[in-house]
Amino acid sequence: MNSINNTLYSYEYYFRFLDKLLNKKKLPSSIIFNGERGIGKRTFLLHFFTYLQLNQNEKDVYLKSFLIKSNFLFNKTLNNEIPHIRVIQNNLKSKNINIEQIRNIISFCSYASFNEKPRFILILNAENLNLNASNSLLKILENPPPNTYFFLTKSSNGIVNNTISSRCFQFNIKNTRSKNDYVFKNLLNDFDVKAPVKSEIFDKYDTPGSKINRILYLIEHNLKNVSLVDLIIYCLNDYTKTKNIVSVIYGVEFAKKFFHTKIKFNFKKNYKLYNLFIISVNHFMKFNSDLSVSVKILNKVN
Repeated sequence: MNSINNTLYSYEYYFRFLDKLLNKKKLPSSIIFNGERGIGKRTFLLHFFTYLQLNQNEKDVYLKSFLIKSNFLFNKTLNNEIPHIRVIQNNLKSKNINIEQIRNIISFCSYASFNEKPRFILILNAENLNLNASNSLLKILENPPPNTYFFLTKSSNGIVNNTISSRCFQFNIKNTRSKNDYVFKNLLNDFDVKAPVKSEIFDKYDTPGSKINRILYLIEHNLKNVSLVDLIIYCLNDYTKTKNIVSVIYGVEFAKKFFHTKIKFNFKKNYKLYNLFIISVNHFMKFNSDLSVSVKILNKVN
C-alpha cells in the first residue's frame, strides 16, 4: 500500500518492546526486521517513527489505541522532512537501492543531530541494495555515529549481504494465521473495500498487506472481473507502459497462483512451464523485450 494505515494491528508487543529498549538506551544501533512481505513491517516502523515525534501526552494516548488520526506526519517522514529521520527505498521504476542513496545517508550522519535527538535511518527492503550500496552501507554500520540507529527491513526469503546481516540484531516478525485473518478483516474495513470473488488470487499463506495490495490494484485498474491469465498479461503490459515495478511484481504473484492451481493436473509439465515463465519475465524486464514468449507459455498450461 502506498498509503500508511492509520491503525497499527498486531504489533503492540513489538512496539512496546522497541520503545522500552530505546528509553533504557539499550536499543541496538542496527536492526534487521525480518518477516514475510506484506506482514506490515513498513507500517509498523512508520508508526514508530511518527510516535517518536509526539509529545508525552500524545504518546500515552497513542499507546492505548495505536491510532494516528492524520497521515500528515507519515507523509513528512516518507518525504524525509523530519530533521532526525531518513527513509530509503527503491523508487517505483527501479528494484535497486543505489549507492547515491547510501551516500546521502552518510552525509546526513556527518552532521550533528537535530536538538541532540536520536537519529533514525530506515532502509526498506534491504534485499534491494545493489553491490556498491551494500559495500558503502557496511562501512557506516561497522562504525556507526553515536545516538544513531539503522533499521533495515527485508522479506523472509530476501537475501542481504552476509556481513551486513552479521552487523545487525535480527528482529524476526511472525503472525499466526488467525491473527493474519483478524488483521485482513480490519484492513478491508479501514480501506473500505470488499474481498474479490476470485479467491484464486489468494492462498491461506498470504499476508494481510499483500492481499489488500492486490485488491486495491484490481480496483484501481478496474480488473475485478478479469480472468487470471488476462490479469497476468495486463500486469506485465502495464509494466511495459509505466515501468512501475509493482505491476510486474503483482503479475508474477498472480502467475504463481495460476500455476499452483494447474500443477496438480500435470505436475511435471506445468512446473517446467512455470520456471520457463519466470525466466521469460526476467528476460522481458532486463532486455525490454515483448511479452509474446510469456503469453505463449501461459497458453500452454492445461
